[in-house]
Amino acid sequence: MGITVKKFRIILWLILAIFVLWLFWQAVVPTGHISYTYDFRQENYFIKPLTPKDRVREPQAGEQKITGNPIYFALRTPRTFDSAKVTVSFKNSDKLPLIEAGVLSDNKVWRYRTEPLENLALDRLIERWPAVREGGMVLLQRTRKFSSIDDFLAQRPPASEITFYNYEAPLDFKLNGYQASDATTTIDTPIRGTFQLYTYINDEALAFVLTVRDLNQNKTADPAVLKLYQGQTIVAKSDLADDGVAYDSGAASAPRPISISASGLARGVYKLELTANDDLVTEKIETRQNKLAFINRLWLSDAAEAPPKLYTDSLKIIGQTINPGSLQKIKVGGNVLSLDETYRQFVIENQAGLVGVAPEKSDVIISGDSLFSFSKNQFFNPEPQKFSSRLDLDKRGVNYVLAGYRQPVETGGRKTASAKFDLKNAYREFYKYNFIISIPDLSAEDRIMDSLAIYEIRVDLIGTSLWQKLKKIIRRY
Repeated sequence: MGITVKKFRIILWLILAIFVLWLFWQAVVPTGHISYTYDFRQENYFIKPLTPKDRVREPQAGEQKITGNPIYFALRTPRTFDSAKVTVSFKNSDKLPLIEAGVLSDNKVWRYRTEPLENLALDRLIERWPAVREGGMVLLQRTRKFSSIDDFLAQRPPASEITFYNYEAPLDFKLNGYQASDATTTIDTPIRGTFQLYTYINDEALAFVLTVRDLNQNKTADPAVLKLYQGQTIVAKSDLADDGVAYDSGAASAPRPISISASGLARGVYKLELTANDDLVTEKIETRQNKLAFINRLWLSDAAEAPPKLYTDSLKIIGQTINPGSLQKIKVGGNVLSLDETYRQFVIENQAGLVGVAPEKSDVIISGDSLFSFSKNQFFNPEPQKFSSRLDLDKRGVNYVLAGYRQPVETGGRKTASAKFDLKNAYREFYKYNFIISIPDLSAEDRIMDSLAIYEIRVDLIGTSLWQKLKKIIRRY
């Protein structure tokens, strides 16, 4: 009997030791590599359920249907990692044109870095045009001319013949006939929250002064950061601290300036970015630059006395408001975009080139897939043409598409696709990374019974191993 009890105790201690070692392994991940899988059959401690609930149906038999866009999931990790590969198994029965995955990189403006999982318009073009594949890139040519992507980039055809998708093409744009001006350009339409814009210079100093006001309608501090980019390089930066009222007093602050300047810059395109939450309003922008094109999105604040007219060449123009008093009709060229509900995005197509966008009321968010300016004279578009299902390649004379894209693999009616993300600059809080699955053409409010079926989400994480960490510590000493 004594021997039996002793053996039983040894077994218990072994089980406890194994359990402790397993916990240590999960917490430290000594190899630097670990994978988590959520198959929708039971809850997963590491990969949290898809949200919000009104855009997904309850999981059934290892399948969950997404009915609205976007949806999110959080990944709980015991430590930080350098990179992640997100693999999704899905069935796109309703032929939704675009499916993307992304990771949260900035929680102040909720910016996600996204990568494609499936692009049906690109898939159809791959079937028709000769393709050169290298790594995660594909070059499509109307008529085969280049045998490699390096050759294509070295002997790049005219910009009008090329579109890019999920590829950061250099902005080697030159604006012919551009003349610098000593006059001050002023935009006095209040813009809420973050924004980005392109400007252009040639043999002149670059300077911007922004006048901002804190609405004090939230319970957090509201600092702002103004950055000037040349390509991906920050060439100047300016910070503005919170106004000192870090609670929702409802009393707007006095206007305060934030400025940025640089001289001796080379001719070309520069990007200005104001990073701020939606409690901050830019009441005025003053600059000597006369080309100002805002990138993708503008929230025209309700502080505006009269809504301005915008100009854009976006193929898709979106209007939205969260204010019941700002429901309205927006003139877009010769058409009308009706905002009949709050929070819902309303979309209108544009194939007419540069058109005017004229809201009836302020406190409206105007967005699109290209640029916006407050006058025709300020508008310019330095961006290479972007590939989309709405772009008429024949009409635009496009002969080449360069894309960062891998087609999903189909097996047994299901597709599997992966997207890779750098986590070094991703936002992580409370031991969680936050991810998005975006299906732009899937709406929970359009009363169309379409959906995307998800069967599995797998996340492979790679970081520094325990041995690599120890070597770094040894080198320090």
